[in-house]
Amino acid sequence: MALPYGLKEENLKLVGKGSQGRVYLIDPQRCVKIYHRQEFLPLELEILLKAKNEPQFPEVYEWGEDYMIREYIPGINLGEYLRRHPLTEDLSRQIAELFLAFERLGFNRLDTRMAHVLVTPEGRIKAIDPANAMRKQGAYPRKFLSQLSDLKWKRTFFKHLQRINPTLYERWR
Repeated sequence: MALPYGLKEENLKLVGKGSQGRVYLIDPQRCVKIYHRQEFLPLELEILLKAKNEPQFPEVYEWGEDYMIREYIPGINLGEYLRRHPLTEDLSRQIAELFLAFERLGFNRLDTRMAHVLVTPEGRIKAIDPANAMRKQGAYPRKFLSQLSDLKWKRTFFKHLQRINPTLYERWR
């Protein structure tokens, strides 16, 4: 693996790791994701380049054979956030907008895990790991809604959704 600009993995701060790779902070605005398996990079890159005008996704700056440099999104994952804070109507609206963005972008899978959605210090949500959105199928956010149920926020979410987007409410109910 050859990172650009003389970056060395051992000199960077690890900010996340998962089944696809590890993410290191380069500076307050950028991070680098180093992929364990190279087949995930083109999937995620395609999605993020397609989503460049959607505010719910990080911006991509550069990529190589097994890495991607992109916008660093500070914050905590949505599941952790909802363990400590109430589910507000604004947050429910942002969640609905995220899934509507998935539809606009033509994702095969309209679902995500809460671990892949961050809440920024400003209270905005961003999807950070969309690689499976093109590989798997699913027209309904079953996993996401199940996690909301586990956290005891599903009923509140649907109350909000009924006001925010009655059409989506009827589809998901």
